[in-house]
Amino acid sequence: MFDTILDEHVTALRAAGRSPRTIEAREQVIRQLGRTAGDPCRLTTRDLQVWLATPGWSAWTLATYQMHVRGFYGWLAAAGHRADDPTAALLRTRTPQDTPKPVTDAELAHALAVGREPWLTAVLLAAYAGLRCGDIAALTRADVTERTITIRRGKGGKDAVLPCHPKIWEAVAERGPGPLVPVGRRYLSNRAAAYFTSIGLPGVHMHRFRHYYATALLRRGVNIRVVQRLMRHSSLATTAKYLAVDDAEAFAAVNEL
Repeated sequence: MFDTILDEHVTALRAAGRSPRTIEAREQVIRQLGRTAGDPCRLTTRDLQVWLATPGWSAWTLATYQMHVRGFYGWLAAAGHRADDPTAALLRTRTPQDTPKPVTDAELAHALAVGREPWLTAVLLAAYAGLRCGDIAALTRADVTERTITIRRGKGGKDAVLPCHPKIWEAVAERGPGPLVPVGRRYLSNRAAAYFTSIGLPGVHMHRFRHYYATALLRRGVNIRVVQRLMRHSSLATTAKYLAVDDAEAFAAVNEL
């Protein structure tokens, strides 16, 4: 019964044009809910509160899980599979507002100097094109020319054409057809910390190279609207967070006088 309903929900998400990554994440979260809390179709508000109060989850994890749970139960009620929406009484989780933490110039140089594949290419794509792990895993040689990088169904299912940095072109120009980084998004996300620690960069993860891209552009005086487009941020407020990085460094520099 539950598997049939979840399959129906997945079909509804596809029909609504949700991205494959969103659909995959929704299915994973709801199946995890079912394994640990019981049949999701029968859970109460209290059951969901207990599950969402699981110790050890980060603020981002909690916000993500609640978003998927709300989406599932809202559809469940609208589709007539239950009379109520048990998430209606849940207090909304505050979405954490993290300050970006780009790698330093020295950290990037070290990652490129001692890096090995598939990480070396992944770092180049994140640091010099602002690509996310999902973008990197999906990118093929055919998507890259000397001038452009074509992103197909990136975050939110959106396509994009971005400038290709000379360093990226130099690294991939002679490669054959197929994926430039032949591993999946989860591999890049889940194994990054261990890899970077192994090469002397503890605390570094892939998204910090994307942070570097945005911060480096702003430091060079690129208009924030242009940076917003290059980073593919839907909101200018998200891009503006990267200005705060330089503000913090400016105050720190004055304090050193």
